[in-house]
Amino acid sequence: MKQFGFMFVLLTNLYKTYSLKGSSTLKRVFTISLLFILSFMLFVACKTETEENHEHKYATAWSSDETNHWHAATCEHTDQRADLAAHTWDSGVVTRESTEELEGERKYTCTICNATKTEPIAKLAHTHKYATTWSSDETNHWHAATCEHTDQKADLSAHTWDSGVITKIATEESEGEKHIIVFTVEKQEQKLYQNLLIHISFQMHGLQMI
Repeated sequence: MKQFGFMFVLLTNLYKTYSLKGSSTLKRVFTISLLFILSFMLFVACKTETEENHEHKYATAWSSDETNHWHAATCEHTDQRADLAAHTWDSGVVTRESTEELEGERKYTCTICNATKTEPIAKLAHTHKYATTWSSDETNHWHAATCEHTDQKADLSAHTWDSGVITKIATEESEGEKHIIVFTVEKQEQKLYQNLLIHISFQMHGLQMI
């Protein structure tokens, strides 16, 4: 306000100086100009004083973006923000579990303004899946993969044979046959006893083994 008072005194002195020398028309023009200038100065001074004394009003609800939260001004100074601060995120809640095919999702909530954000959870590492029944060949047995990696085998091991059971006696004309059970696979396989000859001769009074 001091600078406006100085301008008022200066303009008043100029008016007194030139009004004494000029015509009545010049006096009226100068008077009107002086009034206009003084009115403008007074308006600016009042506006400035009002702004200096203005107290911003803010909303009680939080506003937020991805990073911060604040209370927005509800007066004409909408660019003003109160209590501006970064979000304080909680530890998050899993809203979708990860699978081998899809990412999961975790939701975080700001403990101050209740803003939320989500972040992905990495897919699970692939785990081979295997059949419960055994597969086998002449030498080994295993559990075959049922996922896309069909070349994978679990529990691959050589057969464990039992002592076997003779299911067919060998004669001079044909080979015998022995039934052998694989304990692990529970599969029956046959092995032939080659060159096993049992000579049988009959006598009138009984059976004699030679």
